[in-house]
Amino acid sequence: MNTSNSSGPRHRVLLALIVGVALFAQGRLLGQPRFVKEMTITGTPKGTSGFYTNAFTKITTHNGCVYVAYLDQERFICIQKMDREGGTTSNRIFGPVMNDRSHMAPVVGVDGNGYVHVTGGMHYGNAFRENDPETGKLKLRPYKGLWNYFISDKPEDIGNFTAQTPGMPGYPPGWLTSYPELYKDNKGHLYLTSRQGSYKPPFIGGGIARYDHEVKGWTALGGELTHPSRRRRKLTYALWFAPSKDEPTCYQKWNTWIQFDADNTLHLAWKVNALGPGRNWNTGTHIMYARRKEGGPQWETLDNQPVREELLTIHNATVVETDLKTPELCLNGMAVGTDGNPILSITYTKNNNPPNRDRGGRPVKWNGASWERVPFPEGFSPRAYYRVMSDNRGGIFAMGSPVTTCYYSRDNGATWETIAIPYTREGASLADLDFQHFRETGNPRISVFFEKAGVIEVWTIQLKP
Repeated sequence: MNTSNSSGPRHRVLLALIVGVALFAQGRLLGQPRFVKEMTITGTPKGTSGFYTNAFTKITTHNGCVYVAYLDQERFICIQKMDREGGTTSNRIFGPVMNDRSHMAPVVGVDGNGYVHVTGGMHYGNAFRENDPETGKLKLRPYKGLWNYFISDKPEDIGNFTAQTPGMPGYPPGWLTSYPELYKDNKGHLYLTSRQGSYKPPFIGGGIARYDHEVKGWTALGGELTHPSRRRRKLTYALWFAPSKDEPTCYQKWNTWIQFDADNTLHLAWKVNALGPGRNWNTGTHIMYARRKEGGPQWETLDNQPVREELLTIHNATVVETDLKTPELCLNGMAVGTDGNPILSITYTKNNNPPNRDRGGRPVKWNGASWERVPFPEGFSPRAYYRVMSDNRGGIFAMGSPVTTCYYSRDNGATWETIAIPYTREGASLADLDFQHFRETGNPRISVFFEKAGVIEVWTIQLKP
């Protein structure tokens, strides 16, 4: 009896601790996230157009280490790494690049072997500055359409990088490249998207290339086209829109987004400007979608129909949204639920929503039969240009601008919770989402740019233990 009586309080204390831990964990999962500011980086100073390039800062995570690509105060492409213990190192890779706010942002990816890939500082027809080896002074060098592409000499080591040049297996396919982005599938292979080709004569296609880290080489997806005036120039495009005969120039940006689901199916979304002479960077007439199963020989539409052609166009892929009368469609991001259905974030760039329609201004989800509006909580901003990502376990994260408020769904976008991030600086704008970290942990990680301070911060939102 005495033993039983003396153990009762201890059991109650133990039970209280277990219940307390369970309630704490439940609170963490049900709307009480923990916010961790991981990194703070000072980039290009305010007062130059290159300053705003850091608003497009890119991040990725590999093996517990965080990598950030950005421009420093002299517009050199740089990389900073935070290791698993929280220590940081940085390195200058290439530069200086042009004083161009919209086209110089570097991107970073880490392949399945741990090698770090960095590219950026490219835009069609422009020049960038480099040191003259004879005088030591900066001079303009015409852009010949070659890639600025660098791969680290050692895995998970940013101390030294080797520039990839034509003929090297690490040199990506393509010519006259702009807007590169790097994505990684579930097996460690990198996918590089970009706009390629000439503005005049019109020959602008969307490039997608796959880097196989096991053989350490690239493969371009798509079909080969011959340049209309440079007959020896043949490019492999995945995305294509044929300009009209009366069109001396053309413009496509493509706004390509890729996500990989739990089966490693490649989900692809992009924008098309199908307007002839009225086409410019701000126009958009079609939002498109296709997917490709791992090892599959061809693309598929949303209703599982095979795409027989190698080039994806508005005629053979799935049209998500189209508007020829109000050509202002913009694609801001894509996620994929565990049901394999995509969620696309679409807005109208000139805030001119079509009458009697509500798709513009918020993400839409495919329910298996039609597109339906994502039910964000009250208070969302319809013009926030939300970017979205998925963790392949039902988690969907959405964030736009202003970036103080973001949204999280644990049930494939059926219901959403509001999350407010406690920044200590003013003027925050979203720079990038860390797709890799979210897929691996279910915890969102973001990079944020603060205009007033000229500072980049990396934050982790811990929703799960």
